[in-house]
Amino acid sequence: MPIFKEITAAKKKLYLETLSQTGNYAEAVKTAGINPSLPHYWRRTDPAFLEAEMQAKREAADALLLEGRMKRQKP
Repeated sequence: MPIFKEITAAKKKLYLETLSQTGNYAEAVKTAGINPSLPHYWRRTDPAFLEAEMQAKREAADALLLEGRMKRQKP
């Protein structure tokens, strides 16, 4: 069972990193190589994952806002 937990932790991490960088749920699922329903399960069963996912979404939104501001400031 410990190897399963390690694989799961690695996939969660990859999913969250990709979501944070792209803000794209489908891309995060694909990059992590997981079933699209798996994050829904993790949200229901793992409060720490839920919080981490919310943080990843905030980071992605912040990056998009910053990118938009930078584009507006270009002459």
